[in-house]
Amino acid sequence: MHSVSGFRQWLLGRPQLVVRMMRHLEKAHSPVLLNYPGAPAPAARRRPPGARLWISRAPEEALHVLCLCGLSVGCSQLVELGQGDFLEDPDLDQLVRMLEMLPPELAQLVVYGLTFATHLPAHRFTESHGEELRRAVAVKGEPVAADVWERPSCTPAIWGEETEAGAAAGEDADSTARAQAPSVPAPDILSLRTTGLREGAAELAHRLEAFTAAIRDGRQPAGHEALLGAVTSWMRERQFLAEAFAEAVPAAADGAEPSDPWGPDLGWVEAAALTERLREKERERGADRRGDRRGDAGARRGGGVA
Repeated sequence: MHSVSGFRQWLLGRPQLVVRMMRHLEKAHSPVLLNYPGAPAPAARRRPPGARLWISRAPEEALHVLCLCGLSVGCSQLVELGQGDFLEDPDLDQLVRMLEMLPPELAQLVVYGLTFATHLPAHRFTESHGEELRRAVAVKGEPVAADVWERPSCTPAIWGEETEAGAAAGEDADSTARAQAPSVPAPDILSLRTTGLREGAAELAHRLEAFTAAIRDGRQPAGHEALLGAVTSWMRERQFLAEAFAEAVPAAADGAEPSDPWGPDLGWVEAAALTERLREKERERGADRRGDRRGDAGARRGGGVA
């Protein structure tokens, strides 16, 4: 239904929306996700011209993360509108009704998010009923309230079987909307975090080489305390990323899968291989769900004929 290039063009026409989405991504998740190689500086991308430049250069993984965060924010709004019971696996009529309830930009983000999130049950409607979904997105309407993007977290999207649906019964809409996003990172998020860490490693290595050269020449290097702080910070970020890989690649019951899949002795090649494995598993899960749904539909048709 939609392509990454189409999503990019759509965002280029809405730089103010992009500025707000990126501010939300920084607060709710991590600014590392916005720092792909060659990305505009943080101060620049907080203004519309810098936001356009960020969008025009962004790799597909960065656009996927931005889109899925928009999907989560859209679902948060639907929870507040009393639609939380329908988010896990809506039928077409329920999905269309929910899109009609959202501001146009947020509804469009939900449709884009479902298009790219092939592992979600509602993704099937972007393939089979794309025209109905397009018509459900209002042409005109109120913009998304600015405070929506200022919240420190976004509710889980329509994750289906992979995430517990909603919050406990009896919680009010506001507390439900503040629910944390899924703890298991998506492959695109891991890819972006790896890219950011690798870029930081290259810069840090350059500073360390200059520091070593000064000592070798008998000179007193400047800024050693700041350099020590940078090394400590990088090592801490690497540990956080290693823990994220451990969450995303759980140990197998028979112990065949290491409990620390990106351990201290592993590098960028292994991180890229792990991310690709996770993407492949995500594609397989999406294909299995689509096959199950086709089988169920066939069984119902067969029962009707009988």
